[in-house]
Amino acid sequence: MITRKVNNIRPGRSNITHLVRQPFNTLRTRLVILFKAPYAKVNGFLRIPFSTKIWSPHKRVVFGNKVQFGEGCIINCNIIFGNSILVAQNVAFVGRDDHTFNFIGSSIWNNPRGDSYQTVIEDDVWIGHGAIIIAGVRIGKGAIVAAGSVIVKDVKPYSIVGGNPAHFIKNRFSEYEIELHEKLLIV
Repeated sequence: MITRKVNNIRPGRSNITHLVRQPFNTLRTRLVILFKAPYAKVNGFLRIPFSTKIWSPHKRVVFGNKVQFGEGCIINCNIIFGNSILVAQNVAFVGRDDHTFNFIGSSIWNNPRGDSYQTVIEDDVWIGHGAIIIAGVRIGKGAIVAAGSVIVKDVKPYSIVGGNPAHFIKNRFSEYEIELHEKLLIV
């Protein structure tokens, strides 16, 4: 099936309502970045609610164009987001080695913090409600992460994964459909 969506408007919401809300959404996003992550790079349209928490050990957070977050998300790692990404509510991007634990004779409290991983979310990705993404993974282009999933390893392009830990469910498209999709894609 070939369809083209012109914009990302919530069903039932009029174009006028969308146009009125748009400048306020832009202002909110700018305030969130200014106060929570002034070091973040924003490379286009970003929609991010006030409830999003952002922290990066090396101050490496990059947002591509057309990235949208739901309420209550947490970014707690170094991360790069590609373009055309939807992140549902309560999704957490968390560190893999935030607390080291293997120092004999030292409590976890006194151990040094780790921060050596970077997460990459490629273009055209949808991450479902309540997913947890462990730092250091790459979610491939066109992938879908099911709600409630825990991602501990890389996700192949155009695959659908789910579970805890997440496992491959099926491909989003056939090889022919991927080729056609990429030719027709409007990013």
